[in-house]
Amino acid sequence: MNAAAGDYVATVPGRDTLGQLPRVNLLPESERLRQTARRRQRVWGGLVVLVALLAGATWQWSRHCGSETTYVRTALADMRQRVRAAEKEAAALAAQTEVLHKQQASLDAMRATESWSQRLAELAAAVPEGAMLTLIRSGQATRTIGPSKGGRPAAPALSAAATPEMQVEGLALSHEALATLLTRLQQTGTYQTVRLVRSISEPIGSLTALDFGIVCRR
Repeated sequence: MNAAAGDYVATVPGRDTLGQLPRVNLLPESERLRQTARRRQRVWGGLVVLVALLAGATWQWSRHCGSETTYVRTALADMRQRVRAAEKEAAALAAQTEVLHKQQASLDAMRATESWSQRLAELAAAVPEGAMLTLIRSGQATRTIGPSKGGRPAAPALSAAATPEMQVEGLALSHEALATLLTRLQQTGTYQTVRLVRSISEPIGSLTALDFGIVCRR
């Protein structure tokens, strides 16, 4: 404005006044909306991909944890079975040990009252001519059952009641001498059963003898 003359002068701000040109949006409104829609689609697509990746990772992790859990459960079940089997074997061994202690006590009591001089005298009187004894063993009768599971041999079946027995081994020059020995042992009245468990022909020099084994149970 010129104060002296009283006139007004309009000044348009230019580049020098504001330092930059004014911004003018020359894109149509429809194009701007399409760009906005495309940006939204890209954002939503990225979110969908991210969610899918998270879901896949979660599924893989759960599957891995599931397989690990199954393996641990199987190992624990197998270990429990082994522990139960070991406990059963330990209980069976404890029972057999107790029976053996009772049997040993019974045998000790029997041996304390046994007249060995009388038993030996009976055996000496029972041996006929043409036979000889090579072994006399005092023990206790046991009963062996079939093989146990797993192919291992079963332990003898034991009972708390002791059954004394006398095992006799020797040589006989004839079947008649061996039969006479068996008959005389039965006639002593000391044993309830007299059983021949072995009779094998064995050459002794120029002779052939019968290697025999006899079990006498009282």
